[in-house]
Amino acid sequence: MTINYFNKIKLNFKIKTFKLKDEFKISRVSKKIVKVIDISLKDGVNSATAECVPYQRYNEKLDDIFKYLRMNKDKLEKIIINSRLEAIPFLSLQNALSTSILSLKLQR
Repeated sequence: MTINYFNKIKLNFKIKTFKLKDEFKISRVSKKIVKVIDISLKDGVNSATAECVPYQRYNEKLDDIFKYLRMNKDKLEKIIINSRLEAIPFLSLQNALSTSILSLKLQR
């Protein structure tokens, strides 16, 4: 049995670019600029945001995720309402959405 926490959800997203003061290094990657997809959910009363950062180790690309969001916005809103995030092919997007959903639930 699936519990639906939302009967209505509004998904918005945009790309944000951050220029870092100092170079960030981790493992074999270094960055001076970071691009993320800012995810925003609204349930009619409350709103929550999270950032989606593609996982390079899973071959995720920001442009692919953004295209997926643009082409599947209505479908994604239904996926969120029905608590079916595992149907989303990008793990980083699943994580960003689950963070926003948790934030909305906590605001209730």
